[in-house]
Amino acid sequence: MKVTLLATAAAAVLFAAAPAMADEVVAHVDAGYSLHNWDFEDGDSADNTDLSLGGGFATTFDNGLMLQGDGRLNHYTWDGDEESNSFGYAAVHLATRNDQYAFGAFAGELGYYNNSGLMGGVEGQVFLERATLSGSLGYAQVDDWFADVKGWSGQAAAKYFVNDNFSVDAAVGYGDWDAWSEFNNWNASVTGEYKFAGSPASVYAGYRHDENSYDDDDGIAIDTFTVGVRLAFGAETLRDRDRHGASLAGAKAMADDFVHYY
Repeated sequence: MKVTLLATAAAAVLFAAAPAMADEVVAHVDAGYSLHNWDFEDGDSADNTDLSLGGGFATTFDNGLMLQGDGRLNHYTWDGDEESNSFGYAAVHLATRNDQYAFGAFAGELGYYNNSGLMGGVEGQVFLERATLSGSLGYAQVDDWFADVKGWSGQAAAKYFVNDNFSVDAAVGYGDWDAWSEFNNWNASVTGEYKFAGSPASVYAGYRHDENSYDDDDGIAIDTFTVGVRLAFGAETLRDRDRHGASLAGAKAMADDFVHYY
């Protein structure tokens, strides 16, 4: 995969622009474990596991322009299969961000079963006192050895801060894709995260449900349970990281759809 190319480009832009930065870089790295259960309408089912490693950074310039880079690599293994598959993405985001809102665009690369493709879209956030509302809409195309995959997806989410170091968020999404057949995907998820005071570490856990409908086959329902740990740098609290870190999630939302579509 070539997902490191955009991450390298983002780092180069960040280095070149460093003298004009108003704020320090806020960054994070995380590692997660997911269990996916696939239920088919004919009664069959299958399980697979997913180990992921990801991260991101963000900074804001004097003129209010915000730069974000983020990416992730997934190591995907079906039960009973000794071989694993790779998914991943790397993306850069440019947005205007202030204390009330953020709005911008993203572009990136997807790695999917050792194939690669491009994605892009728009995204935004609204910052309230104890909550963040966000949304994104994007398009992706991956050249697959079996069938080119292309389509669009959108997501809307709301995150509530119980306190500055404990957040709960819910998201809903929809995608329309064209591959070996046309299909659509509905998904909904809920995630909680807790940061240990005085430490860069936080833990998170989440649940996601997907409904995939195909025009030439039965539908598939997917239940995903995820746990993980995250280390953040440059932000003292979860709320601070949300307002100043790599919190624009348009690229991540599209990558998540690819993980859950096949």
